[in-house]
Amino acid sequence: MNYILGIGLLYQKYKKNATIRIYIDNNLIETYQLTQNVDPIEVPITIIERIKKKFTWFNRKWFNHPVTMQNKCKIPKFLKLIEIEEEKLTGEVRIEVDNDDSNYTNGFMSKSSLIEPNFFILCPKELLKNNGQFFFEFQENLYKKLVSKIEKRYGGHFVNWSEKPRPQWPIPQYFDIVLDRNNKINKIRKDSEKQELWYQRNGTYRNNWENCNFITKWIDLFKKHGTLTDPYVLPYFVQHPQYIGGSFHITFNINKKNKIYFLDAYNLTSGAIIVSMQTFSFAHYFSHKYK
Repeated sequence: MNYILGIGLLYQKYKKNATIRIYIDNNLIETYQLTQNVDPIEVPITIIERIKKKFTWFNRKWFNHPVTMQNKCKIPKFLKLIEIEEEKLTGEVRIEVDNDDSNYTNGFMSKSSLIEPNFFILCPKELLKNNGQFFFEFQENLYKKLVSKIEKRYGGHFVNWSEKPRPQWPIPQYFDIVLDRNNKINKIRKDSEKQELWYQRNGTYRNNWENCNFITKWIDLFKKHGTLTDPYVLPYFVQHPQYIGGSFHITFNINKKNKIYFLDAYNLTSGAIIVSMQTFSFAHYFSHKYK
């Protein structure tokens, strides 16, 4: 069985092209450049409504907020899609981004090329047939099984269920951006700033995140991996995006759940799977390539 590995980076170019190198198990499998700006697909409301109509059990409160839905479905107009034999999926996937392009002089900088890491996917090619219908059915069946259990346990509310550390498939939403240690511009100056960069909570969470169980679980995870106080490691959440200047790399472990390989930044293989809304916009715009 063959798999599709996809990389999608939103890009604002300054002068030089950004170079991306993709490794699997330390073997270089692809090199390409971003030569012009890469903007997101502006998913129209008509497509959002078409996606919503495919679900009955999967129905979140933000389904009635078109702008929120558009943000959750956002993917780049350009995706690097690579077909890979299953036998080669061992070890880890590492994406190296060479993007040292700015007017930095004597400690000052006003312009640079910027990248927003937005989209990564690893899934069997077979699942992309029929316009990715498998993903819609999988999500619907998942919620059909889980909704009653979760609502009963938490009194009718999901209580940030999807934000806790869980397996994310086929598109990871949480991962570490490891900034280039040779570029001092990249360094996150204070740990408090680093935490604020990742959490970027709304007013409810911004002032009292210590009391939020799901954030505590993530902090414990970062401590376990030894990254919480590392000024060059930025824990990143796709749904709270930011543009990154300078070079960096992102590493995903290649793990398996339910006999399917997936990208896993933190070795989260237990618990119910989180399916990103990006999955459904990807199915709509790109799955026709694999009919």
